[in-house]
Amino acid sequence: MSVLFRVDSGYHIGSGHVMRCLSIGQLLRSHNVDVYFASKQHPGHCMDVIADNGFTVLPIGQTETAEPSESTHWCPHAGWLRGTEEDDANNVQTLLRKNSLVDSIDWVIVDHFSLTQTWHRLIKQAVDAKVMVIDGLSDRKVDCDILLDPNLVDDVEKKWSHHIPPYVETFVGPKFFPLRAEFSGLDTKTRAGTIGNLLIGFGGVDKDNITTQACRATRRWLDQRHTNCDVNVVIGATHPFKQEIERMCHHYGFKCWVQTDQIAKLMADADLAIGAAGTMAWERCKLGLPSIMAVIADNQAEQALSLANRNAAISLGAIRETIENDLFANLQALDEAPDRVSTMSANAMKIMEGASEEPLWIKKLI
Repeated sequence: MSVLFRVDSGYHIGSGHVMRCLSIGQLLRSHNVDVYFASKQHPGHCMDVIADNGFTVLPIGQTETAEPSESTHWCPHAGWLRGTEEDDANNVQTLLRKNSLVDSIDWVIVDHFSLTQTWHRLIKQAVDAKVMVIDGLSDRKVDCDILLDPNLVDDVEKKWSHHIPPYVETFVGPKFFPLRAEFSGLDTKTRAGTIGNLLIGFGGVDKDNITTQACRATRRWLDQRHTNCDVNVVIGATHPFKQEIERMCHHYGFKCWVQTDQIAKLMADADLAIGAAGTMAWERCKLGLPSIMAVIADNQAEQALSLANRNAAISLGAIRETIENDLFANLQALDEAPDRVSTMSANAMKIMEGASEEPLWIKKLI
């Protein structure tokens, strides 16, 4: 059996989509499934991370137009593709033929906000495979056999009924989120409330360099706090401000981790996190780690609001010029309210009740 992932990364996309697909890929591989990744060579991509995990990467060449044009309007995130759906589907078919894979692919898993039912149908016709879509936006029509929406959703029918065919099998909610294997082996715990270990991480790319502002806010907080706190900062190998952050961490006495495979342990050891409201938000919830979140991409807004409404995290909303001061103020406030830290921790764990390394939908693929 063979599965093809269609997923991209880059400065304009981030790395979260690739990371959650890697989790699924590793799980499928453990069931003796052959796994391939088709991914476009956008600036800042992390295709080397996919290859380093032992998967075959089918690279889709970057088009001459690196920026989206006015014609890229078929869906809200069409510009992320840097090309057309039709060309992309043709490029994937060409790669599959070149690698003698056209007749062997059983499932195509699509984690891409630019691709709609147009692309899904072209691929279905070309390779005679079933399609699974991972999406939490519901901002376009998709044509798939399985839909995975890992977000908190109060009314599934209202969100999805107008965007999917009636035959689609849906798996909606954080408990279906594809957790990395290392998260399942760690014990979850409600934090006591005292902040003695802080984790800062805004994903692998963080093109707006919110990590630096978070480090500055933390240093200010520690300087006026006069109480020790270990600070771990996590960034990706392709972070555009990698050297600047490494120098800052050295100067501040923080530990900087680059493309680490220890993220689960770092989360388990932390008392509080500062980060984005992307895929790592669910991993933090799994381990009961409360967080202060910033929305660094518009597709994170819904889940940031959902987590904040359930008092499982603090959301600062979209990035503003005041983010450093906002982070500093919230760190101060939580220092004086340990009960809130404990409450957020307990609520975060409730959100991920039922989540496992091998969610129910995986059996549909194997």
